[in-house]
Amino acid sequence: MLLATARLRLREAEPDDPIALEAYQSDARYLEHYAQPPKSASELIQLARQWATESPRLNYQLIITLSTRGTVIGCAGLRQAGYPPGQAEIGIELNPDHWGHGYAGEVLSALIRFARDELQLGYLDALTTRTNLSAQRLVRRLGFLPAPPHGEGFRFRLPLAVA
Repeated sequence: MLLATARLRLREAEPDDPIALEAYQSDARYLEHYAQPPKSASELIQLARQWATESPRLNYQLIITLSTRGTVIGCAGLRQAGYPPGQAEIGIELNPDHWGHGYAGEVLSALIRFARDELQLGYLDALTTRTNLSAQRLVRRLGFLPAPPHGEGFRFRLPLAVA
């Protein structure tokens, strides 16, 4: 599976991807947005490759690359498992060296279109920590509304109108 934007590609995980993900997952800027340590890059890729074989497929964990060079800059997920039918959670992580370029909005917009047009979902949830103000601003700008809290963090919900 491949999703493309003007500057990015979201593709299935490949065996060498943990190396690129590990390069930023120990960065203090990245870790400050996690209440608890995230899955290791190897675990994440193993899960992504497992999900890619699901039938029917409920979960997607895609690698984000720059379209010009193929450089891995992060990953993004869409998970329906554990949610009511027609609903899913989306999330994104980016190498902090690539923050501030609009990539997160580009990725989330592509995932929203995919969820609405291909999966025909009715709602998307986005979860974030209380301290990740940039993520909170981004999801609000994309139309997400505050929803009942999720643990110690915030939950935002986007109603999707099927095109």
